[in-house]
Amino acid sequence: MKRYVIGALVIGVTVGVGVWYWRRGGEVGEGGVSARARVVVAVMPVIMSNCEMVVEATGNVEAWQEADIGAQVADNVRALYVEEGDIVTAGYVLAELDEEQARAMYEAAVAARKAGEAEVTLAETTYTNVATQFERTRKLYGEGVVGRQTYDDAETAMLLARGRLEVAQAQLRRVEATEDELLIRLRRYKVVAPFDGVVAKRYVDPGAFAGVGAPLVRLVQLKPIKVVVEVPEGRVEVVKAGQAVRVAVDAVGVVVTGRVTRVYPTLDARWRTRTVEIRCENEGGQLRPGMFARVEIVSGERAELLVADSAVLRLPGSGLWHVYVVRGGVAERVDVEVVRTLGGWRVVRGAIREGEEVVVKGGERLQSGMAVEVVGVEMLP
Repeated sequence: MKRYVIGALVIGVTVGVGVWYWRRGGEVGEGGVSARARVVVAVMPVIMSNCEMVVEATGNVEAWQEADIGAQVADNVRALYVEEGDIVTAGYVLAELDEEQARAMYEAAVAARKAGEAEVTLAETTYTNVATQFERTRKLYGEGVVGRQTYDDAETAMLLARGRLEVAQAQLRRVEATEDELLIRLRRYKVVAPFDGVVAKRYVDPGAFAGVGAPLVRLVQLKPIKVVVEVPEGRVEVVKAGQAVRVAVDAVGVVVTGRVTRVYPTLDARWRTRTVEIRCENEGGQLRPGMFARVEIVSGERAELLVADSAVLRLPGSGLWHVYVVRGGVAERVDVEVVRTLGGWRVVRGAIREGEEVVVKGGERLQSGMAVEVVGVEMLP
């Protein structure tokens, strides 16, 4: 029995030594590092490229213009020609008020003007005749043919005719001014759209009395449209009017382009931000006031380092990012700052250089200092 136990111990020791030797000494590779200890990875080089410098912000879509359109005179609403949702152009007649009395006053002014024009014509004719007669009398008086009294009578008649002409002309100007004023008032009985837009609300119906300034319809302009965003004070200094902008609206799944039109001069003391307005043409009409928007304001270009998206790893439970750089057959962890994402690439900043190889596959099994075996990207799943 004892002999069997000893034999079993010998066998066990032999097997253990063999396993230890296999693990420690088998297949020693380059640099004395066991090939079995190497982690198989795929790599891609770090590249340098000119990239857009963008300022990211969020905000809301707003109407380019919006206004409650009211009447400039007080009277009953005779007709309303629009409904909610109607698209109108500048100058389109939205509503008409009862203009009967205003039109009668205007037509009376037109008749008074015509009578005044007739008076002026008669006065001009009379003055022309009397002035001609005075010139004849003046010549005869100079030749001694007529006496002083005849000359004075002709001069007085000429002056009186000139006075009557001037009075008639003044009266005509007054009548014309009254006519112009009444025409302006008459036109105000038609309420027109001041700009292209969409009728957002109709406040009254035909027959209702509308006071001066009382809103009849609400009009909003959607082409173009504006996006208003808040930019942190640390980034807003690079934002200038005229810069190109990409606007993403998730509610309708579209990305449109625009331009910065205004950077507000003052800072919001609560949030330390400045307001920026962006103009978008909105040709498709998909953007509507109230929608949430994400924007990227292109403030310029600069040379940046890019790595493949799969090369950037995040430390679990933190916001720290890193990559593994292969240097001398060993993976070294390098912490990086992720600036932005460009498709399948990440713009990063850190202690890496253009041309260095970063791990794009197999990095989840790595720790800094591990030996690696590099294979083609297509060799790994």
